[in-house]
Amino acid sequence: MIPYVTLPRLAIGSMVIQPFALFVSIGVLVAHFRLLSRAQRAGLRRPWAAEMSVAMVAFGFAGAILFKLVYRPDLFLSPGCGSVLPGISSFGGLFGALAGAWAYLLARRVTATERLRYLDAAAFAFPFGFVFGRLGCTLAHDHPGVRADNWLTVAYPSGARYDLGLLEMLFLIVVCTAFIWLDRCPRPRGFFLAAMLLGYGPFRVALDRLHVDPPRYAGISVDQWAGVGVTALGLLLLYRSRTLRPL
Repeated sequence: MIPYVTLPRLAIGSMVIQPFALFVSIGVLVAHFRLLSRAQRAGLRRPWAAEMSVAMVAFGFAGAILFKLVYRPDLFLSPGCGSVLPGISSFGGLFGALAGAWAYLLARRVTATERLRYLDAAAFAFPFGFVFGRLGCTLAHDHPGVRADNWLTVAYPSGARYDLGLLEMLFLIVVCTAFIWLDRCPRPRGFFLAAMLLGYGPFRVALDRLHVDPPRYAGISVDQWAGVGVTALGLLLLYRSRTLRPL
């Protein structure tokens, strides 16, 4: 069983930094610079990749809040929430980031083929940054799963149970390792975008089976619906990538 580990808030003068916010910020920076490195290696315009990254962060955070607001408005309307962010959705962040990248590339009038190359670079960078975000979730223990007792469970004060943030962090480490290995050979345009979607979508569908009483529509949880959508998009991109020559 994994011990229940937390980090204290970091106080700098009158400013208090939450560990979760710190690791999310680190993750954003890691993904940003990983994207710039990938863009330069692929022969893409580094300034455009940097601007696209900023658009992805802005749209991603907006999408994360709005997506959560759609199915959990009670979190935002409850008395006393004040200026504290009531909650964000990782799927909302993912969809928002993709929309931000697409909107930026359209505004730049980037061709369809080149858009796929920029999105592929962003997808390659995604798990390297997001793993830090899930590390923040792991230390905050804000995604408790169902009760169980095995080597993957966490010793919560209320009893052993799965920590969904921890499980996703471990999954993302595997994805990062796989991406590094797959990158040893040339891949078609859009390959890593399709691989990221096809890996992340089914994983989240399976992971949500360990969620404690998630919001459901037609008997299927919100995250599972989103996971199915991500998987379908990945299949579409995989089909298209097979028709393109390797870079």
